[in-house]
Amino acid sequence: MGRRTTTWMGSVAMTRRQLLAAGAVGAASAMVVTRPAGAASLPFALTSPAGPAPHPRLKVGKPVAAYDRIEHIIIVMMENHSFDNILGSCGRGDGLTFAGGDTSTRALNTNPNRPDDLNYATNKTIRAFEMPTTVQMAEKPSQAWGASWTQFYGTDSPTSEYLGDGSYPAERNSGFVLSDSGPVGMGYYTEEHVPFIRSMARNFPIADRWFGSCMAQTYPNRRFMMAGTSLGQTWNDLSMSDLPRNGTILQAMSEHNISWKNYFGSLPSTLIWPGQGRDVSFFDHLRGIENYFIDAKNGTLPSVSIVDPNFDQASGENAEDVQHHDAFLQKVVTAAVKGKHWDRTLLVFTYDEHGGYYDHVPPPTAPVPDASVPQVVVKPGDVWAGGSEYVGFGRLGFRVPAIVVSPYAKPGYVTSTVFDHTAVMKLIQKKWNLPSFTPRDAASNDPWEMVDLEAPPAFPTFRSTGLAGPTIEFGGSRPVSPAIGSYRPTHEETAVYPDGGPKVPGFGIPRRKQYYEKKNGTPLPAKGETPFYTALRQAWEQS
Repeated sequence: MGRRTTTWMGSVAMTRRQLLAAGAVGAASAMVVTRPAGAASLPFALTSPAGPAPHPRLKVGKPVAAYDRIEHIIIVMMENHSFDNILGSCGRGDGLTFAGGDTSTRALNTNPNRPDDLNYATNKTIRAFEMPTTVQMAEKPSQAWGASWTQFYGTDSPTSEYLGDGSYPAERNSGFVLSDSGPVGMGYYTEEHVPFIRSMARNFPIADRWFGSCMAQTYPNRRFMMAGTSLGQTWNDLSMSDLPRNGTILQAMSEHNISWKNYFGSLPSTLIWPGQGRDVSFFDHLRGIENYFIDAKNGTLPSVSIVDPNFDQASGENAEDVQHHDAFLQKVVTAAVKGKHWDRTLLVFTYDEHGGYYDHVPPPTAPVPDASVPQVVVKPGDVWAGGSEYVGFGRLGFRVPAIVVSPYAKPGYVTSTVFDHTAVMKLIQKKWNLPSFTPRDAASNDPWEMVDLEAPPAFPTFRSTGLAGPTIEFGGSRPVSPAIGSYRPTHEETAVYPDGGPKVPGFGIPRRKQYYEKKNGTPLPAKGETPFYTALRQAWEQS
């Protein structure tokens, strides 16, 4: 039998044996997770809290009466899209700028073009544009450490003039096209692309200042969501097996008998902290995704559920078709709303990071979580020449969409309170009176303001929610356009790179894996431009 590899939330391909060695999964294909041999109990969490429990006079780890109407919290964190990319044209919150506020027109936001672009003389800026297809480019845009800081500063070589929040040479958030993202970073989606997400945003409360926790990729941001720190990690890798000083929110819930499960479609995201796999009981909390739908229907969901998609097909990450993560979300949210205990449920939907897509709101500063120094691994194509004084964990990542779905959600509510992913920790800490793990989550705001637990439920039934129905069958293939191809072509295709490079065989994705830079000033050969690339280029070059 050949080597079986798995791509996990944007990580490099890993063999099944490597995942087992990291304590990640027992038999993922059968949706059964087993404890690794030799596992041992871990030290207690919260041995040195960064802050007291929210209610010092009440017992730690016990439900707080003010939140008794909510018994089930569901966390659904998808992949790699900014607020402006998904919700910027929805007409609610601080989104993209449109002439006269007409979101049916093209957004007016721009970023400087790359000076080495062959059309720079006539296109010195790239304007935000509606994506011409639901299929994304492979490997671009980029949310890597260097790319993200370039996007923020507007240059990959900042000097002292760029520090601080006063005057600076370049406008903040002006480096998306200059970074490894390229022009496609300025693309955005509409209700036609992600109808279910837009139906949630139309009626339920949204947060238009929910930021990623750091200027980095998936793993670091999800680590912040579970522990208030990434321990210095800035890239996607499972080799960092150490746990934070105070452990994770998952460990704390286990120790205080707060029930939780991680339902997963391909692999469980909670093992982004692989050291947790050394706990003899940790694997008892991992369940295949089909169990979520059964538990939601029967009213047997735990106190906290983390629901993960198939990270190869329906997470939202490029080069996936965004319709598939919209369809997955529709199925998950609908199961909660139609479930037996909907009247006791609060669901938080967000994304781990911006994915390299444009957002116009500069990320604010935030408390440094600990003494961890950013450990940087340079991704190919990720250029960053700035010194260490220009980067770090003292600033949040770019904005991401965030919506709260609950019977008690405030209809049409928009909050501009600043959140990052440690708000998920704070939500749990407030409900069960748990202390803070790091200075970051200690200072975090919580999203309880997005619900009104003293008023009658605004969304008591599925019909009252106004949520859209399924647009595609989740997990199936769907033609995107006859000119572009399908999500899962039935025959092998080849793509010729625009720089005249060799043909690359594959099943759909390689034909979208094309360079944006016209290398060495050489005109783009017509034979090297697939219909997919042509559609994107015409969209961003359109005046």
